[in-house]
Amino acid sequence: MRCIFCKCDSTNSKSVEHILPESLGNKSHILRPGIVCDHCNNYLAREVEKPFLENSSIRELRFEEGILSKKGRIPTVDGVLIENRKLSPISLSRPSEFPGSMLAQNPLIFEFKDGVKPSSKGKILIPKFDISMSLPNGTTLSRFLGKIALEVLALRLSEHPEGIDYLIDEVQLDDLRNHVRYGRITDWPCSVRQIYDKNIPLFDDQTGELYQVINEFDILLTEHSEYYLVLAIFGIEFVINMGGAEISGYYDWLRQNNNKSPLYVNLKEHNQKCLEKFMI
Repeated sequence: MRCIFCKCDSTNSKSVEHILPESLGNKSHILRPGIVCDHCNNYLAREVEKPFLENSSIRELRFEEGILSKKGRIPTVDGVLIENRKLSPISLSRPSEFPGSMLAQNPLIFEFKDGVKPSSKGKILIPKFDISMSLPNGTTLSRFLGKIALEVLALRLSEHPEGIDYLIDEVQLDDLRNHVRYGRITDWPCSVRQIYDKNIPLFDDQTGELYQVINEFDILLTEHSEYYLVLAIFGIEFVINMGGAEISGYYDWLRQNNNKSPLYVNLKEHNQKCLEKFMI
């Protein structure tokens, strides 16, 4: 076996690879050992995933939604105590035995900083996630999305006997591979927008139950033979071009499709039509 990132022998690798981090609610989208070698697995967790997850806005989102980390903890955030017109910084945490959203119904634990000793009265300001705040950008975002894009391709291609070898040997993916693994190409633009409110539950026609979408993803193929990863995390859509450091083709696709997210069109049928067009 060879690793899809460094292309080195990964036959003896023992670690599974989570396509999305467990700290974003992923428990099921996993690559078997060897598709990503142990060395790249550790590097990507430390240098690619961690900077994204530790972004203050993403931490607030994980705190607000009560998403457990790989170690079974909900991240802490900074808050403020207002008491007698005085502002005191505090650290807020949530017990791991109460995961999930609906923050107001779950207990909070807070610690005071700088030796503050408050009285029993006061108000606590809790940070609230807002997409207009500073989401990850630049290489923090593009390397994170590129890592997921290559692994989504690996997940799809692993169903075919020669699929992983094709992914490794495809030179058109080397720029993205090198961007993710080695930080080459410093400017790789991505698209970020909100496509639905994370606090509005969706209705399942089959079960009659309400549910919340934590994450979802798919691959978009355009009529210009461009492949895009389309990922949504709590209603925020992230898109990256797998074949080159440009995003204009995705904006063209949106204009042609009334700005509807590819996640909510029949992508299987759409992509098949594009493939048939290329073959003519």
